[in-house]
Amino acid sequence: MNRPLTSESIATTQSKSRTRAAFTNHDLSQPFTVWTRWRPALGQSKLGRVYCIIIDAKGRDWNELLVENGLARIYGTKTPLPDGRDSAAYVAHLKGIEAKAKREGDCGQGRG
Repeated sequence: MNRPLTSESIATTQSKSRTRAAFTNHDLSQPFTVWTRWRPALGQSKLGRVYCIIIDAKGRDWNELLVENGLARIYGTKTPLPDGRDSAAYVAHLKGIEAKAKREGDCGQGRG
């Protein structure tokens, strides 16, 4: 659904972008590991997509952290994960984190 741009929606987008940048700069200032997987894109695109899982120096999964803090949306694909987990179970796990954040009113607040 497309929404008209307003000064309020632009300001909200800019604020969320600054929150995401601060969150990322702070926590990724230490070493981290990136696992990537290329998959064909869904829909009309003929291009592929690179999906990734980022694990920080403390062993935290960044997909979980970003979703928990309302800074990412969940888009999954069926592919074996680098650590052997089932991708459908992983996406379901992320959706559980997202649902909990929404129930607690944190999703989208960028509290990280």
